[in-house]
Amino acid sequence: MSEWPELNPSIAIVGSREFQNLEAVRRAAHFFASKGIRVVSGGARGVDQEAEKAAEKIHPTLKLSIKPQMRPGEVFR
Repeated sequence: MSEWPELNPSIAIVGSREFQNLEAVRRAAHFFASKGIRVVSGGARGVDQEAEKAAEKIHPTLKLSIKPQMRPGEVFR
């Protein structure tokens, strides 16, 4: 069994693929990462990806996947 990485403090920034204000997402992710707070992402297109990209420039991020075989656009049921 693998060890879980240290998650505290951490935050998930999630939202819609069609969210219009991605600059606000980038700024929020940058803010949290600059304070040493790890951004946790599901890796989905849109808000998740933008938050992850902005944060990883400053602080390591963590991408979690519940169902790794999912394809883009597939709905988890």
